[in-house]
Amino acid sequence: MNFLRPYVIVGFSLLIASCGSGGGDSPTPSPPAASTGFTQTYTASATAGEILTYTIDTQNKTYSYKIIYSAYGLTNATGNGTLVTNSDGSYSPSNAPSTKVYAIQNGLLIGTVNLTLNNVPRIVPILGMAQPIASPAALAGMYNFVGIQCAGQTFGVYTGCISSYGTVQIPTAGTTYTSCPSANIATLLGLGPCSPLSTGTLSLLGNGVWQAIRTGSVNTNYFLAFAAPNGQNVLLLDLNDPGGYGYGFIVMSTQAGYVQNLVDGTWFFQTTAGTAGSLTVAGTQIASSLGPNVSATFDSPWMGAVSISNGGLALLAGTGAYAYINPGFPGFLELGIKK
Repeated sequence: MNFLRPYVIVGFSLLIASCGSGGGDSPTPSPPAASTGFTQTYTASATAGEILTYTIDTQNKTYSYKIIYSAYGLTNATGNGTLVTNSDGSYSPSNAPSTKVYAIQNGLLIGTVNLTLNNVPRIVPILGMAQPIASPAALAGMYNFVGIQCAGQTFGVYTGCISSYGTVQIPTAGTTYTSCPSANIATLLGLGPCSPLSTGTLSLLGNGVWQAIRTGSVNTNYFLAFAAPNGQNVLLLDLNDPGGYGYGFIVMSTQAGYVQNLVDGTWFFQTTAGTAGSLTVAGTQIASSLGPNVSATFDSPWMGAVSISNGGLALLAGTGAYAYINPGFPGFLELGIKK
């Protein structure tokens, strides 16, 4: 696995918040009032390795989805159901009533789908975007990344997982990438190579869905990209590269510094264990409904990264997406968005 060198971090977490490096930032868009409702279709990435379209109608309390790219032969599979409104502004879907769906109009969506993998129903978290990037040049930039890599998988059940982080450079043309594990590629340029260095190509498949192929491999890693109002990008990458990157899920965001008023607030999240929770950020203090409070040191060890008091690490960017991994629970992942 040379994209993300094995590097275990205790209590690793990622916040992709609505924060930038100064003037011109736009606040996270707020969802419309429940009484008015809206209908929106999102292109979403599922942590089991699927890409799908997900349509939510908050006025009529319905949802539907269709898988458009699948690692498990589920292409064109569909699902639908009804939604129950929760007091916190989220919705519970009828096919996974213990979970929650939260959608921001013209922005991001966090939720779940109930997929049958190897004849076993599994509740799978999804993170979607209403307006994915469809231009190669729009991908260009310096990115931070974090995620989970796994040596093996059987119908979405991962084994041999580790936590990984680092940086990626996508040149102006937006058709290639260079990855630097556990270090900041922006400060290493011209000073020395990353180790192990990884490169590859990027290409658009259609409907806002991209593929990344590692140099020396023929395996396709699907990803989605979203441009935030403040100009930062958020990328969601499904790893499917046995013998190379392995299997798993990576979140990437263009590097930008900390802006407190855009980070503070409440966040909804789903987990790969099928549970839902909330997160509150206030200054340097972070409280999760599923765990103890922690404190944060922002822009450490480099810009856009955050050192956490429990030994973890966080990243900041975009318009309010959230992800969390913990090496003590291989394959466990939280994904969410800001309320």
